Amino acid sequence: MDLIPLSDDELLYRSFYEELGEDGMKPRMPGDAGLKSALAKAVRLSSLEMPPCHQALSIARHPRFMPPYIHRLGRPSILYASAGEASITIEGESIMMEAGDMLTVSAGTYRSIGAFRDDAILLELSANAADTEKLPGLLPSLFSGKRYGLLNGRDSRIREIVHRLQDEAARSDSSSEMAMLMLSELSIEAGRSAGLTASRDIAEERSEAYRYLSLIESGFRTITLSSLADSLSITEQYASGLIRQKLGESFVNIVKTMKMRQSLHLLMDTYRTCREIAQEVGYSSQEHFSRTFTDYFGISPMKLRDIRRRHASPLARQ
Repeated sequence: MDLIPLSDDELLYRSFYEELGEDGMKPRMPGDAGLKSALAKAVRLSSLEMPPCHQALSIARHPRFMPPYIHRLGRPSILYASAGEASITIEGESIMMEAGDMLTVSAGTYRSIGAFRDDAILLELSANAADTEKLPGLLPSLFSGKRYGLLNGRDSRIREIVHRLQDEAARSDSSSEMAMLMLSELSIEAGRSAGLTASRDIAEERSEAYRYLSLIESGFRTITLSSLADSLSITEQYASGLIRQKLGESFVNIVKTMKMRQSLHLLMDTYRTCREIAQEVGYSSQEHFSRTFTDYFGISPMKLRDIRRRHASPLARQ
């Protein structure tokens, strides 16, 4: 297989990775990752979570050398290592994928993804939960019962189906019905020829840090460290220390990042006023929101919205 040249984004990510060495491979919350361009940082943050997708199935190649940000998708997904290796962390559990491996991840599961080789090709497929429930074969039981499932998919038939899915998604006249038929093929073939080598049941309790992260994410607009600690019957010091140790960021920075990412989405994808967005993400003062946003992204909310209006949402084209 021919080596795919690194994109400009991937070259930037690789320089960041080379600067940090092994530390650059550690899962981290998306915040200031050392990327110097403020608007470029906004672009990258906007792509960390797949936006609401109206297609039955989507497929994309994960950027090589991208920092392994902790994130989750709102619908089931499959990671397929087409070439090279990838390091995946599922809620604190490390998984190494090799060429031909396939990893199912249930909706809402926190993960981080690292592809730190030039020859790595890691594909990610995601589909609506309502559609995956109707699939024949193995995948529905994995999506509904396992937080993740690692499959040895080193089978020429599975590889062929995944690449046909990739080709279909790239077509200008791509068909959702055809894509779902191929996903059905993949589900059946996975049950026939791919062995489940590792998994974790959804029923298993999450580790402490990811239970905390889920609570923070669900209440980031108003949550405080004190209210989080009270709800868990632990001390603020314990909660703060565990979050920083396991997630690599302070509680305050995690909450701020969540607010900034949501405000970025609302600025780029809706026509709400800045005052309305400030209130939506938990700021009582528009001025405070604007200062925080400008300091975080290096560009004011109004200027970013003006770029969107003049250039038809440049962030969405990345």
